[in-house]
Amino acid sequence: MSAYPYNLFAPEAIQNPYPVYARMRREAPVVFDPNFHAWLLTRHEDVSHILLHAATNTVPPPLDLPPGMPEHLVQMQAEIAESMKYWLALTDPPEHTRLRRFMNKAFKPALVHAMRPRIQEICDHLIDNMRGKDEIELIGDLAFPLPAMVIADMLGFPKEDRLKLAAWADHMVDYFADYTYSQVHLIENMHRTIVEMKRAVMDLVRLRRQEPREDLISHMLTPDEAGLNINEEAMVSISILLLFAGHETSMNMIGNGVLALLHNPDQYDLLKREPGILESAVKEILRYDSPVQYTARNLSETTTIGDVTLEAGSRLFLMLGAANRDPEVFTDPDRLDLGRAVNPHLALGQGKHFCLGAPLAQLEGEIAFSTFCRRVHDVEKVTKTESWRPSPNLRGLKTLRLRYSRITD
Repeated sequence: MSAYPYNLFAPEAIQNPYPVYARMRREAPVVFDPNFHAWLLTRHEDVSHILLHAATNTVPPPLDLPPGMPEHLVQMQAEIAESMKYWLALTDPPEHTRLRRFMNKAFKPALVHAMRPRIQEICDHLIDNMRGKDEIELIGDLAFPLPAMVIADMLGFPKEDRLKLAAWADHMVDYFADYTYSQVHLIENMHRTIVEMKRAVMDLVRLRRQEPREDLISHMLTPDEAGLNINEEAMVSISILLLFAGHETSMNMIGNGVLALLHNPDQYDLLKREPGILESAVKEILRYDSPVQYTARNLSETTTIGDVTLEAGSRLFLMLGAANRDPEVFTDPDRLDLGRAVNPHLALGQGKHFCLGAPLAQLEGEIAFSTFCRRVHDVEKVTKTESWRPSPNLRGLKTLRLRYSRITD
């Protein structure tokens, strides 16, 4: 990476990007980043304006490889991009509107709320399995399997395929972290992952055509109110997105959130004493250490942001994590405040691309944090430093080893 004063790929920025964001907001709130080949926006006002009002298009799936890459890798990259063609975050109206309308029914708050008993059952089972261990590895023991099992349940995936989710997710995170698309093994791993996921989804689609159930695959096979279907290609693409994004954000929210509570014992104690603040606590955890640090857009017309005029076609990276620490919007933004009354965080986006699974992520967070706080006692970290995954965007821990005194019912 080039010598650049706000290098978000630097090891210290992967560990903690927020001091870098603070400098960017002060010194260069709209700046061209040569590593991302994009303009980075870090102020809440600017990010929110682009998400809500500006004339933009989503950034298409990756295609370009460095010159001289072998033809078989070029073909793999094209197939990877094709598999993302119907991801909601990568589509624009009218296609985005059609796909989102089709999927909205399955993620209505009332339907998600009805999943509470099942999510609670999964969470209690995972914590029961921690009994007798010398230490907990929070990511592997709770943060990953809870949302992975929930989204697999929703899609109707058999147990044997659920065991592959961790490897699939790791390959996808590693692939998206390499913006040069120059590491052969990452492309090959991602391609193999996409092939395996497509095969698993198609096997399930064939089964559900014969034996429909109350799951998302069966729902996608059912025409909407207007009698319209989505095609199989879109169904497979959306299912891959849900398998990945459906657990990745919640996994990182749970891991980042427990770490934040351990670093802020006054707030940890507050949550134990006052479980009624759970709703605002989850929102604050999402703001404080956002699982997704940025989203991308292309300008479709010349736009002035602050004192910088950007031409149509400019690529923007909207730094959600930076906007969520903006002191112009949040009082004492670097403090975890679970009772924060005013919290217009952007962790789940805004506008027409607001996260489809936001009600589910909120519910998973409420259940995970309340159950962990209630049942697992005298928790402390085993190591002083944390090991973060290498992506500057998908912010999450590799592991979080914890000691505890006891687990109660």
